[in-house]
Amino acid sequence: MSWPVDTAKLARVRALMGDQGLDALVVRAPDQVLYLTNYWAMKGYAMAVFPRDGDPTLLALVPQMEEAAEV
Repeated sequence: MSWPVDTAKLARVRALMGDQGLDALVVRAPDQVLYLTNYWAMKGYAMAVFPRDGDPTLLALVPQMEEAAEV
């Protein structure tokens, strides 16, 4: 099941990234991955690359790929 994308939240994150001169965020903590991607890794083994411009990239373990592909 996928959840709606909170575009306003992601725009705020990107604006703050611009203020700080960041081109991308690389997050590993499960709560940070969830916040930026709406994906909760069952065992916490996931990370995300969240660029200021463009689509985020979610990295997950092979056993979780089917679920991650739904995000």
